[in-house]
Amino acid sequence: MTYPKIAIIGGGPAGLTLARLLQHNSIPCTVFEVDADRYARTQGGTLDLHEGSAQLALKLAGIYEQFLAHARPEGEVLKIYDATGKVLMDENEGVGVKRPSAMNNRPEIDRVLLRAMLLDSLAEDSVKWGMKLVKVEPHPDDETYNLHFASGHIETGFDIVVGADGAWAKVRPLVTDAKPFYSGISGLDVKLSDANVRNPDLGKRTGGGMCLTLGPNKGILAQRNGDGAVRCYAFMRAAESWGQDSGIDFSDMETAKKEFLER
Repeated sequence: MTYPKIAIIGGGPAGLTLARLLQHNSIPCTVFEVDADRYARTQGGTLDLHEGSAQLALKLAGIYEQFLAHARPEGEVLKIYDATGKVLMDENEGVGVKRPSAMNNRPEIDRVLLRAMLLDSLAEDSVKWGMKLVKVEPHPDDETYNLHFASGHIETGFDIVVGADGAWAKVRPLVTDAKPFYSGISGLDVKLSDANVRNPDLGKRTGGGMCLTLGPNKGILAQRNGDGAVRCYAFMRAAESWGQDSGIDFSDMETAKKEFLER
């Protein structure tokens, strides 16, 4: 059987899951990823995988058991504070209203472990690293596509090209003129390693899963990771140019941290 030549742009969870689904069904494909290798950068915090979508995809891909080995059902628990510090909900202690049953069975998994699991499930040399796509060009003489990369390298003859490389996917202009727009919310994140030992109060406040502290037009989300770290995200409504107009020098980390926290 002759299969179409398939390119997947982006080696994140979506692109790698698609690649695994295809290969599990004996359909070859190639993933093009901008990172130099799998260790090039941190992958962020954790993901909760839903029963009827992500978990179903992993089952169909034949790697659900591997997912269960890394999943953390205990990471599902949610804790919510208001801006005054009052606890509105704490699933760690059974305080407050319970979540709807439809929101159950969404275990957390660290992004780095999920990505490693997916990468290890693919055929050798399926992923081409260090490939920054700049343009997808329809071939003038047939219905295939050529991929142009920042290095000047060109890959040709793809029947199907999937854009799984985020909001600014280079595949998108071929199917729509819609472009990403600013949501009105800005944020910063920080990873605090070994939180229970280095900052027991933070560890206790966060609990075993996710902790939200919500106020008018701002909030802090703290999330327990499987490696003992707590990853915190500070969000606020702000102008798109806030990062440049705030007057905070983000190249001076200590001063920037102090000024940002005080504000």
